Amino acid sequence: MMNSEAMINRGFEMTEKTMASFYDTWSLILGSLTWSQEQMDKLVQKYMEQKKVAREDAVKFVAELAEQAKKYQQQFGDAVKETVVSTSQNTTIPNLYCTGDLSRRIDELSKKVDNLSNQG
Repeated sequence: MMNSEAMINRGFEMTEKTMASFYDTWSLILGSLTWSQEQMDKLVQKYMEQKKVAREDAVKFVAELAEQAKKYQQQFGDAVKETVVSTSQNTTIPNLYCTGDLSRRIDELSKKVDNLSNQG
């Protein structure tokens, strides 16, 4: 069984790794969103350059943009959900046993210090 200090250190290490993973995932997601927005801007620019302003084409184009935006929103939501689930699965929180054990050890050490102080 691991001692309390080792468990606490392990908890901090896992938290650091989780935070690094979370940061990397968010960076990837934000990069993807930026790329998606750039692609959308290019599509709109290309459309405007071709001067296709017929009402039917415009309605169809807007519907396609809305569908694509919906798809990107779903992908983003899925990525966020996956990140949250992954982060919560990799994070350990000290349990009541660990904190109770730590309190007990502190009490024992306090008694030993008191005994040594009374002897000296």
